[in-house]
Amino acid sequence: MGGVGNLAMYAMLVATLVGYFPNLLKIIGTGAFLVALLFVGAAFGFGYLAGKGKDHLEDIGGLGTAQRNTAAGVIIAIQNFKDPNVFVMLTLANILGIVMLLFIARALSRDNKVTVETV
Repeated sequence: MGGVGNLAMYAMLVATLVGYFPNLLKIIGTGAFLVALLFVGAAFGFGYLAGKGKDHLEDIGGLGTAQRNTAAGVIIAIQNFKDPNVFVMLTLANILGIVMLLFIARALSRDNKVTVETV
């Protein structure tokens, strides 16, 4: 089921970008992307700080906090806002957040190398 869920998410992302391309062009110059990245970065920071100095909790907390509740946001955007730009911006913020968190996760993985001990 995880694979089906991922496939559905990717299909939604592509369909949104293709179907709302004119809306996407209107949003590009507004600075909303910067705000979205700042929001994801701040969420990561709060989650990371909640780890209280425990390396594995800092990493998981930061990444998990920064990437949560996208599905809830999509439902709210579709049901409560008439302006399609709300949904488009949420989708784009999610994509930008995923890309940013991939880079952060790669940086965090450098200090989490697992060593195998032979007994």
